[in-house]
Amino acid sequence: MSGTGSSRKYTSAARAGVLLRICTLLAMVAGLLVSTAAWADAATGLDVYVGYMDTHTVAKSSQQPNPWPYTDPSRYIGTPCPNYGSTNGCWDASAVMLENNGDTDVTGVHVVVMMGTHKYDLWGSSLKVAAHDYLVLTETGSSPNSENFDGSDFTPNAYNGGLEASCIDSGAHPIVTVTIGSGAPTTYTDSGQVLNAGGVDDGHCVDGVFVPGRVDESHPWVLIGTAPTGGGDGGGTTATAPSAPTKLAATAGDGSVTLSWSVSSSDGGSGITGYQVLRGTSPGRESSTPVKTLTASSTGFTDTAVANGTTYFYTVVAVNGVGPSPMSNEASATPQATTPSSGGGSGGSGGGSGGGSGPTPDPGPPPAPQPPPTTAPATPAGLSASVANGAIRLTWSTPTSNGGSPVTGYQLYRGTTGGGEASSPVATGIVTTAFTDTDVRPGTTYFYTVAAVNAVGTSAPSTETSAQVSTPDRQGICTGLARCHVMARADVNGDGHRDVVAMARRGGRLGSTGAVILRVKTGPHHVVQTRRRLENWSGSPWVGVARLDRRPGKEIMLGRFSGAAASFYQSVTWRRGHLVRLDAPGRGRWWPLEFSATLQAGWQRRAADPVGTIRQRIATHPNSNGTYRGRIKVYEWNRSGWHLVRTRTVASVALQRAQRWVGFHVPRLQRF
Repeated sequence: MSGTGSSRKYTSAARAGVLLRICTLLAMVAGLLVSTAAWADAATGLDVYVGYMDTHTVAKSSQQPNPWPYTDPSRYIGTPCPNYGSTNGCWDASAVMLENNGDTDVTGVHVVVMMGTHKYDLWGSSLKVAAHDYLVLTETGSSPNSENFDGSDFTPNAYNGGLEASCIDSGAHPIVTVTIGSGAPTTYTDSGQVLNAGGVDDGHCVDGVFVPGRVDESHPWVLIGTAPTGGGDGGGTTATAPSAPTKLAATAGDGSVTLSWSVSSSDGGSGITGYQVLRGTSPGRESSTPVKTLTASSTGFTDTAVANGTTYFYTVVAVNGVGPSPMSNEASATPQATTPSSGGGSGGSGGGSGGGSGPTPDPGPPPAPQPPPTTAPATPAGLSASVANGAIRLTWSTPTSNGGSPVTGYQLYRGTTGGGEASSPVATGIVTTAFTDTDVRPGTTYFYTVAAVNAVGTSAPSTETSAQVSTPDRQGICTGLARCHVMARADVNGDGHRDVVAMARRGGRLGSTGAVILRVKTGPHHVVQTRRRLENWSGSPWVGVARLDRRPGKEIMLGRFSGAAASFYQSVTWRRGHLVRLDAPGRGRWWPLEFSATLQAGWQRRAADPVGTIRQRIATHPNSNGTYRGRIKVYEWNRSGWHLVRTRTVASVALQRAQRWVGFHVPRLQRF
């Protein structure tokens, strides 16, 4: 009996040990799965894009958001339009795109958009964005144009009598809120007002003026942020940047501009820490570096670091622990010297009834007049540029005022983009009102400003002028093509010999649509030509020639479309005897560059990178300490096109470094 009992006890203990080991193993496996899932969530994110799709003016255009997978229900939630491309009866609607760059599907996604007081919650709370894929959200319903997500034509955009658009910016900056699973919602501001067409009915407003004929409202995708995919506990709304300050006004003084504004209506859930004043000398081109940072209670500022006669443009942003708000409305003023009054009045008629008849005291000699204070000179005027003998000659007029101190010379500033002159002058100590710049490269457009100098300081820069020295056309490639210029000699068709590349521009300046005509001469009697669309572009669209993919031959990079803080470029490549478009990595046609207070983006190829490798560097959403969060996507080319091979996140990027990410950091391409 004792032996049997001992055997039973041993068996029970053995079973208990086995069960304990199994439970421990299951716990370890569960922990591993949980940690793996958490790691996957932490390593991925949803890129949030906004765009506007309009087919009512042009059935299909390059300005429409691309991709637009309207026939694929796994990538698109919106109204159907089987005749897209051949009808003007499809969408006139705002749109949001979520892109998943991670290795796991993101599920339980809920997207809500606020435009002013209007809430758009149209797509449910259990959306799925597949790994390495995207999802487009727009107006919903069975009609090709349901108008239930039309951010341009309905409130908060303003109208006169419901018939004519007022063309005054409503001031509403749309808010996109993304919630994933039980996590806390994260909000992103469409500071460029893409979803509501700039705060006006963009289909009938051109430069603030109502036009009866309809204008295309389409806008390509614009990245506004990245939503985290971590689970969270649903404990409340994530803090966001404040709303924009309002009612900014500027008043000119003598050597000063006084600003006033109203505080932000929302602190975003995190107390406002201050206001930043941004300044520029052309509309919409305020520097991203504040001219002044003020306390959270400030509603005004007087800028004394200005020159009389120069017009200054200002915006103000509020800052909290999340980052800066969208910019306020823009205000401008031109400080002017005060004209002294001509007299001091009659002095009155007497001093009262008890004045007496005593002698009048001798006031003594009048005080000696004081000379007016000296200042920097006024801005030089009439800057112009002309081309002769392979050089650019610049002339200008003397300033209307020397500021009370003789002008001792002039400083010339130069850049290769409009408004992009270097902070250091290209020439100093110029004692006449003319200068010839011989250090120029044929085919490059140069932009210039000039400033006057006296003993007090340097004037504000003049208005800008530009010129381009053409490469001599010894090959006859421009024959029969007006305003054609030889831009480069490079191997475009991949046969190992340098081809001649020429370009002619047709319109396409600010507010207009035009074209770039490209010609490539690959042999004595063989010239290939293509015509490429150009919109809203200031300055030369030429960027350069460089090898981008892994196929023989080099690509030609040109401008395509320019916005307030973003520019889109187009790449042209040689394929089977034709010049065709080379799409950018990441499913887009165009190569975007961004330079704004909340986003810096550009392209890079390192010296050690193999041919066919390109890096997209994006710095977005300033941290509480003023730095940016960076993400670097590395793409490689193979036979089927560009492929994302890895993504690296940079937790903190200093402002100066983030600004250096902007542009093309690719050999043989102009930066910006």
